[in-house]
Amino acid sequence: MTKKDYIAIANVIKDSKKALLYATVNAGETKRAIQVITEGLAHCFSIDNNNFDYERFYSYVADETKRYKDFTDR
Repeated sequence: MTKKDYIAIANVIKDSKKALLYATVNAGETKRAIQVITEGLAHCFSIDNNNFDYERFYSYVADETKRYKDFTDR
């Protein structure tokens, strides 16, 4: 990942602040906050990669049982 990727992800989180803050006050809104972030990140990824698969991304995020090993797993 590059600096532009980190900035894009930070912007998605920044743009999701209202949903996140509302979710902390209203526990039932957590799902909506996750949806806002997921959609924002998917949009960033699709701009970066024309072959980005929205459906696969959403499916992975929604499935609590899936976890691919990556550099954060130690």
